[in-house]
Amino acid sequence: MTIVMVTHEADIAAHTKRNVVFRDGEIISDKPVENRITRETRI
Repeated sequence: MTIVMVTHEADIAAHTKRNVVFRDGEIISDKPVENRITRETRI
């Protein structure tokens, strides 16, 4: 299953596994999220 979430908020994006950045319809970066916020790290 894949969920695509679009946001401009860095704090929301910190919950994801990957961060893909687009500019003018082209991918400019695609990398895993370091220091990802998970259920365990939130507590």
